[in-house]
Amino acid sequence: MTRVLENKTAALMTLGCKLNQYESMSIRESLEAAGIRIVAPEAGADLYVINTCTVTGKTDRRSRNAVRRVLKWNPDARIVVTGCSSQRQPEIFQTLPNVFLVTGNREKLQIRDLIEKCMFDIHSSAVVGDIQSAEFEGLSISTFGKYSRAFLKIQEGCSRSCSYCVIPSVRGPSRSQISEKVIEEATRITANGFKEIVLTGIDLGTYGLDLDPPENIVQLISKLLQIPTLARVRLSSIEPTELMSDLIDLIISEPRICRHLHVPLQSGSPFILERMHRSYSADFYRRLLVDIKTRNPFICFGADVIVGFPGESDSHFEETYEFIKSLPFSYLHVFTFSPRAGTRAARFDDQINVGVAKERCHRLRALSVQKAIEFRKQFIGSNLDVIILNTQDPTTGKTIGLSDNYLKIQLDDSSHPPGSLATVSVTGVVGLSMEGRIAD
Repeated sequence: MTRVLENKTAALMTLGCKLNQYESMSIRESLEAAGIRIVAPEAGADLYVINTCTVTGKTDRRSRNAVRRVLKWNPDARIVVTGCSSQRQPEIFQTLPNVFLVTGNREKLQIRDLIEKCMFDIHSSAVVGDIQSAEFEGLSISTFGKYSRAFLKIQEGCSRSCSYCVIPSVRGPSRSQISEKVIEEATRITANGFKEIVLTGIDLGTYGLDLDPPENIVQLISKLLQIPTLARVRLSSIEPTELMSDLIDLIISEPRICRHLHVPLQSGSPFILERMHRSYSADFYRRLLVDIKTRNPFICFGADVIVGFPGESDSHFEETYEFIKSLPFSYLHVFTFSPRAGTRAARFDDQINVGVAKERCHRLRALSVQKAIEFRKQFIGSNLDVIILNTQDPTTGKTIGLSDNYLKIQLDDSSHPPGSLATVSVTGVVGLSMEGRIAD
């Protein structure tokens, strides 16, 4: 290995999902091992690594705009672009100023070596391999920077065929990390002081099905719970059809598994779900949610919803609205449909007017606020175990604690260090803001 990176500064900019955040942290550790000092992006680093997202047209634009932001901080910076947007359209990023290296997702493991090789090249290089033939990338981390929680990648890719989604084309088919490696990494992370690990993947519930012999996520979590330094484990987004009864039983019965499920819905209309090529019905989703919340009403249950999908009439949207209104959701992530080139939905000829889609989005987000307030109010006067975050509320400046059921609570007491666990008494709810005090 050469020493071209030693004593240089670098900054990482990450767009998109928890998986990208994990991968950026692994890249960071790799660069630090080469003698690079990591600084904040606005500090004007010598080198920038931009980890992009392509889930919507908006995130594609944000990925390109990130390059332009870098040039304001340091007009002479050398820029690397990686991730989903560059996997999909590397040639676009090659034309942007100061970009000397563009890689796809499967090259993230070798990104330090590629930087060293191309750092002083005059022309931009693109190294973007065939993601469909990729194996599970052997990225790893030992810590998670200054964050209070650590994300842990256990699964990659997606083998589904939703009509609107471009992610399988940029992340490849579903594939998994072997459980021994997951346990080894989780043990290392928790030994370094992290109390909570968030299991991440593109299609998390399919974990282990590609391994030989096959495993499943219940088996993996059961192994993780044997790590004495692991205080709690959280699942990131999981498909409704992957919430099998044994997984639900484990979540309900094991206090170290966070009471938080993010389960994509996308639509409450049977017609739209079919057009989306989703693998479940609205009735199936309803029964699932009701069953889980009946068994434990304090579980935080969130969902993604897409509005303005091609062919979504007023009546189809009302079906979705009434479906959500009738059920005990804790929050929603609402998106307007974004046509992605190469997907079937982008070719549908009954696209929805942008103004109509935005109005529907506004209505669902207002409903989400109502649901979120209702969920929060039931905890007034009760105690919740929280992990102290390393961020403060931007308005009040108070310390924030995050409960296992995904509630952020403002605290007057700042004596507990970030990353530590504390029991908090919830004293009030003001809008979406919760207030509490450290319990005696």
